[in-house]
Amino acid sequence: MEILAYFDLHTIYLIVFSIALSIGSGAAVLSSLLFVKSIQNKEVSPDEYRMLYESRRVVRYSIVAYAFFGIGLFTLSAEAMLSIGIFYAAMTIGGIMVANAFFFEKYHLPRIKNDIKNPTKKKTVSNTLLLISETLSIVSWIFLVLHHAMYRFPIDYFAAMALYVAALIAVGVFFFVKTRPVVTDVGKKFLKKSLMAAIALFFILVGLSVGGVRVVSEPSGHEEHPSEENTTYTLEEVGRHGNIEDCWVAIDGAVFDVSPTAERYPDVYICGEDSTEEYRAIRAEGISDRVQSYQIGLLGFTIEDVESHNTKDACWIVIDDLVFDMTEESRLHPAAFNCGNDVSDNYHRNHGDGISEKQKSFQIGAVDDGVESIFSGNPTNSQETLNPYRELYVKEGSWDNNELIVVVEKTPEKLLFIDGKTHEEIGRIHDIGFQPHTSVYSPDAAFMYIIARNGWLTKIDLNTLEPVVSVRVGESSRGTALTDDGKYILIGNYIPGNVVVVDADSMKILKEIPTIGEIDGKEIESRVGAMVEDGDKVIVALKDLNSVWVIDTSKKDFPVIEKYWNIGNNETPLHDAFLSPGGRYYIVASMGSNTVWVMDTDTWEKVAEVPTGETPHTGPGASWGNKVYIPALGEGLITVIDMDTWEPVAHIETAGPGLFIRSFGEDPSYPYVWAETAFGEFHDEIYVIDARIDEIIKTIHPVVGESSWHPEFTNNGEFVYVVSQTANEVEVYDAWNFELVKRIEAETPSAVSNVGNRIEERGL
Repeated sequence: MEILAYFDLHTIYLIVFSIALSIGSGAAVLSSLLFVKSIQNKEVSPDEYRMLYESRRVVRYSIVAYAFFGIGLFTLSAEAMLSIGIFYAAMTIGGIMVANAFFFEKYHLPRIKNDIKNPTKKKTVSNTLLLISETLSIVSWIFLVLHHAMYRFPIDYFAAMALYVAALIAVGVFFFVKTRPVVTDVGKKFLKKSLMAAIALFFILVGLSVGGVRVVSEPSGHEEHPSEENTTYTLEEVGRHGNIEDCWVAIDGAVFDVSPTAERYPDVYICGEDSTEEYRAIRAEGISDRVQSYQIGLLGFTIEDVESHNTKDACWIVIDDLVFDMTEESRLHPAAFNCGNDVSDNYHRNHGDGISEKQKSFQIGAVDDGVESIFSGNPTNSQETLNPYRELYVKEGSWDNNELIVVVEKTPEKLLFIDGKTHEEIGRIHDIGFQPHTSVYSPDAAFMYIIARNGWLTKIDLNTLEPVVSVRVGESSRGTALTDDGKYILIGNYIPGNVVVVDADSMKILKEIPTIGEIDGKEIESRVGAMVEDGDKVIVALKDLNSVWVIDTSKKDFPVIEKYWNIGNNETPLHDAFLSPGGRYYIVASMGSNTVWVMDTDTWEKVAEVPTGETPHTGPGASWGNKVYIPALGEGLITVIDMDTWEPVAHIETAGPGLFIRSFGEDPSYPYVWAETAFGEFHDEIYVIDARIDEIIKTIHPVVGESSWHPEFTNNGEFVYVVSQTANEVEVYDAWNFELVKRIEAETPSAVSNVGNRIEERGL
């Protein structure tokens, strides 16, 4: 019985049903032709009778098996079968076939047997009735075979029955022509009357079909499910339609009733299951129009389903009640996702109205009907207090603050501190806030200020690694800037859209500057992107207004002294920015226009707008000599720009999109620029670029198959730190020979910075 484990009940029913149909039809055709031949010969020999009798026994048992296993199939697919007109025709024909078989067994066979025993007895109408019976038998079996092969053929009951009667007429006439010499005059009259009745019945059936009379309504998949956009089905519900006659599948988060075509493509449509992988294997470009016509709804998931997928290894999110599987993307860039939650508000703040085609490619379904929307995953509402604390591994104060390497451990909300000279762990700060983001350092390296994405700003004493105080400055925060004199911290918020000015000493909020403006007559509260300090000025990139503002902290009430509009032809958003070496030029990524916008900080005038790769992402910036290097999020390309002419002078191709690129300050003696591929298939690659020739001279794989990024130099420039987030470690490389020096364990490290370098570099 172990072999049965490889078949489901539907398959077993279908196999036996098909065998019974094949054997029964073959035996019926054989016996019918044999009877006709016998009638032509005016007698049936004893041997022919035995053959006829045995063939009729085969037909009898075939009918029993056909009926029994046909009922089994019906019980598994009743809803689908009852919606098909040809199914009712098949049942009618099957009934006729059973009645005819019974009549043949009880009437014809005994009479034939008696004729053999009494060959001189006069025969009257028996041959005529035999012809009609054989005609019914052979045509009925053939029609049942055709129904089995074309069970979904779009034909109604009366049209199917009209074709059946037409076939009876044709086969009956054929048999009559072949046996006419032995048919009596009485038989001929009976056959003529039967033929006229059949022809009349044919026209009646045609009239009923043309007139639109229906035995059963034949709803399409869409009519069964009138609102396919709002209807959802769980995988369990899809699984109830798991056979070839009643075949539902899920593809890319949508549910399709592919019963009309499932039999032709059994390797593509795995009935009752998610067939995305199988379908994509033959059609990677998307779902065809024909298959889309079979859509009946969306695959539905409960709140609990989504909330349980809340890690980088299983990351689902909800946008506008649609469910998206962002697992692969989150592994590449976990900072972008809030797994297991409804991120609708944040998504639309970042991307505007609607859902992009790129985002739709990750859709796997929708929140199931009747279930309340998931609680918003915005972390800003989930934490009313913040109480960070330190954990030291060495003696307090035994380190050089400028040598400190600070690693953000994103998932556990921690900071890891490492000695950049010895590469030894110094300590950790726990509970620093949701997804710790950007940090700045006081000019004397005494304090660190770090913003978490849920709006908590924390001041840390770098001499002791003790958290000093945490204050709430927003609901969803990103950018951080500290004036060069160390007096004021400015935080850029996504929610609400504003800039918050904080006294660095007392950590009191001094002012909130709303970032509101107009685009095309519509008032917009913009998210704040990059915050870059330039002396006592702070330059602010407004993501959604395509605007750059300059805030003067040396003046009372912190006025906005400059505003620039329509950057990148209003193709949002603006994002990262940095200052060129010496601070002369401000360079901001205009992602929507695939350019970087450049401003002279001496004159506050626009200098240029330079084309780059698709979706530029400047990161903290990289330069060598008179050149700056701009990676792209949309393609594997680094654009090299000459700051004398503000023209691209080289394009360095990489294996995938990049986020961060770093050089060692303004030291011309170090000619190498380090870059990475944050996204795509080759997200485990780090590149060393020789800036003298603008070519990649070394490709490093910190951890094969794991996402690695964010190169950062130690204060003396001898080593480069890289984080491998999905591998949970930090790697240290020799900056000159590019050899691995050490691996350090860290939990989901996402960013790394050196205190001394960040203080020395303008704008960081």
